[in-house]
Amino acid sequence: MNYYAPLIESSCRCSTFPLGNKIETSNHFIQTDGLYQDLVRRGAKHIYAEFFIAMPLRFYDLEARQFVKVNVVWSADDLLKARDESGTLPQESYAVVYAAELRRIGPADCGESTVSLRDAQFVVLKLK
Repeated sequence: MNYYAPLIESSCRCSTFPLGNKIETSNHFIQTDGLYQDLVRRGAKHIYAEFFIAMPLRFYDLEARQFVKVNVVWSADDLLKARDESGTLPQESYAVVYAAELRRIGPADCGESTVSLRDAQFVVLKLK
């Protein structure tokens, strides 16, 4: 199985492909270095994202320490739990979700937010 074939065929956009009798996604193989630079330019401090987005962002930020925290989100409930008793999040909070299907969370799961970036790979939402 060539996991990179769907990426090459789709010009490195998120895609889906059959893996046996299931549908798999190429989301986990998407570059995040440009995403990191974009979030830093926006002044993002608290990031909420799925594992394969969050972990590379943590790695890129090891030395620069531009972010206060990069949170791994496993479900929409994790975003709800991130809010304090008054229902607010820390300032400069952003959610990053995959633009393609087969994702744990999508833009609609992020609550009150504004889309800051939408491209072939990611949707970046400024959380309110």
